[in-house]
Amino acid sequence: MTLKRWEEYTSDSREMPQYEKLEKFMVEQYNYLEAFERKCGEPKLSSSRTPKRISTTLVARPDKPGICKICDRPWHPVYRCQSFLHNSVAGRRELVGKIRACWQCLSIEHRASECDGRLCSHCNGKHNYLLCEAKSSGTAGSSQVVGYQGSSKAANTNSATYSRPNTDELTTKKSSTSFCTRAIATVHCNTVLPTCVVAVIDNRNQPIYGRFLLDSASELSFMTKEFADKLSLKFHRDSVKILGIGNVKTGTAGFVTATFKSRFGNYSAKTNFYVVPEITQGHQMANFPKQPLHTANEILEKLADPEFQNPERKIDGLLGSAIFFDVLRRSDRSFDDFSSCISTTLGLVVCGEIRLNQNIGSGHCLTLVKTTDFVDSPDTAYFSKASKRSMEDSFCETKFLSTLKFDSEGRFIVDLPFISDPNKLGNSLDGATKRFKNLEKRLEQNENLKEQYSNFIEEYLRMGHMELIESQHIGNWPHYYLPHHAIFKESTTTQLRVVFDASFKTSKGVSLNDIIASGPALQNDVFEILTAFRFPKYGLTADIAKMYRQIWINSSQWDFQRILWRSKPTEPLRHYRLKTVTYGTRSAPFLAIRCLHYISEEIEQSEPEIAHNIKTKFFMDDYLDGADSLEELQLKQSQLEELLRSHGFQLRKWCSNSQELMSSLHNDLDKHYCINLSEDDTIKALGITWNPKTDDLMVNVHEYSHREVSKRMILADLHTFWDPIGLLSPVFIRGRMFLQELWQSNVTWDDVLPLKLNKKWNAYRKQLQVLNNMKISRRVWFGNLQTAELHGFCDASEKAFGA
Repeated sequence: MTLKRWEEYTSDSREMPQYEKLEKFMVEQYNYLEAFERKCGEPKLSSSRTPKRISTTLVARPDKPGICKICDRPWHPVYRCQSFLHNSVAGRRELVGKIRACWQCLSIEHRASECDGRLCSHCNGKHNYLLCEAKSSGTAGSSQVVGYQGSSKAANTNSATYSRPNTDELTTKKSSTSFCTRAIATVHCNTVLPTCVVAVIDNRNQPIYGRFLLDSASELSFMTKEFADKLSLKFHRDSVKILGIGNVKTGTAGFVTATFKSRFGNYSAKTNFYVVPEITQGHQMANFPKQPLHTANEILEKLADPEFQNPERKIDGLLGSAIFFDVLRRSDRSFDDFSSCISTTLGLVVCGEIRLNQNIGSGHCLTLVKTTDFVDSPDTAYFSKASKRSMEDSFCETKFLSTLKFDSEGRFIVDLPFISDPNKLGNSLDGATKRFKNLEKRLEQNENLKEQYSNFIEEYLRMGHMELIESQHIGNWPHYYLPHHAIFKESTTTQLRVVFDASFKTSKGVSLNDIIASGPALQNDVFEILTAFRFPKYGLTADIAKMYRQIWINSSQWDFQRILWRSKPTEPLRHYRLKTVTYGTRSAPFLAIRCLHYISEEIEQSEPEIAHNIKTKFFMDDYLDGADSLEELQLKQSQLEELLRSHGFQLRKWCSNSQELMSSLHNDLDKHYCINLSEDDTIKALGITWNPKTDDLMVNVHEYSHREVSKRMILADLHTFWDPIGLLSPVFIRGRMFLQELWQSNVTWDDVLPLKLNKKWNAYRKQLQVLNNMKISRRVWFGNLQTAELHGFCDASEKAFGA
């Protein structure tokens, strides 16, 4: 519609339109679109309504140019004009006719015959609801105004109320919308938005200063995308819909978790900042003096925002109510030039009215409101799932912190995050018994597998990670039996892995994983960890021994992790229960990583660098880091080991390209404490082959001896190549291009390839063996370089593209 109107707008001239003309058109089009909601954009509520969704609205109204044709005051929409609203319906109709405005949307840009705005919400007539004769004029515009109010009464406007939905249940309610109102009046004062300048810690643990607005009415905190990009912190996806004035829809795709510090004292806090394009366009204050005339210099030096009077100052974020009330101090002060100066841990925050002698034409409103709305679009299911996901994540975080305990040795004791009543579980014993007997038959056929499986169970018992259930307690309800089975690979160092199946359905069709939450995904990005690993002079790797099993589950929940076992088929089945976090349960990754993050948060103030490393250098139980000096490397290793050991986490398999560090590491009680390598030995660092002796990254391409292959075999083979940082993408892309060729040839999954295609694949696969001789330096940053230039290249063809 906007493009069509632009064509009509410029149809009177054949010359290239000037920028001024485009700017004028955009302002007029904005005013036009703001006045109404398009029919096609309104949600249609069907009988099968989707769950409601909490969304946060951030509204910032800039000043409008021009003069109102009704009251001769600075421009504002007709439906917000004081003179218009204070008239009767008949008087309003007369005014609309006088200024030749549209009867449906009250815009002065077109007539009603050209308007596709919505009909009257009261009688469904082809006029605005403010012009409806069937509706009492006394109720046409009554509502509570949220926003700036000067010495005269603020304008009224229609605004629906809202109530905060219960996050524990997704019920269905009517749609509600909130609007932001800006009052326009002749006043002799202006308002200062309470802002503060704080230091926000970036991904390299360095402070970046930003200006944040303090909002006591906001439940969320926000940050501009520009400022978030400066921090380079990990972005967490969490879709939140944002509605502006006139139901203009936008949204935020997620948030960053950041720590900020005061410029005064030692105060710091950590919170989630939802990323938005802009907070506000600045706070216009007419003729404000550069410096308050009657305020002492010692007060000015303590201001949280030294440039609070600067109308051009840029707002980088917004701190919500949780932070607002946390930073308040008891005493407030007032001064001659500004009415209030709040003492906070961030400094003196100027707010309230500014007493001036000049007239100010309009106020400025910044408000944060919530709306309850229905999402009725092809993306309804997506938003519903995203909302549920966000609620579950918040629940898991709250559950973790509220139930967290420690044993006498400092080990974590956590709760399974149940989201449904455990009594929903049905009978799981019969199915688990059947599955165990199938496992038992397999073990009897393989003595090596049986021996390793038995050793695994005996180790579980010996370490106290599971216990035998006495016969009188077997019938205790509720409970859940975990079927278990073996994954056995003779070619690997760790041949046996036991998998517990918490997704096994009971007699009621419900599994343990169905009634517990998975929690937010806290895993760090593999690409970021490996890329950072290539910068320091010395590399350092380790892993946490039996990470999950170092975390206790609350004893009241052990019965939800029962298993069956016996050493021989002639023995009776014995019932056991696992006492630690168990691999295979939905919440296990969250609980394990959250425990690491808790350790990091404990020392964030006293040891910020090691706290940062714990939170960013682990991928599950694998640790990859480094340092540019031997002293720093040794300090990191010793501090990390001591800190994690205090909570029951044992670091082992230490490895480094520093021979000095490796020679100082030894533990007679654990043969796996450190890895001593010969010249040609390599280790795996998050799947990447690393030779610490030569400090090179290498590729291992296994031999491929199949002469006749199928599409299924090729796909499986391609998936064995692990290249998370794209070192060999130009090579591996050819294999994927060949797979596309197979799809076009209509070859089925298990058919032997035609001779021509078979030869082509075998030739490519043979060439890959050359990669085994390739070595890539781990370190990409040499010497004492302070700056570097990144040169990017990209290219595309009909088959692929690369950058």
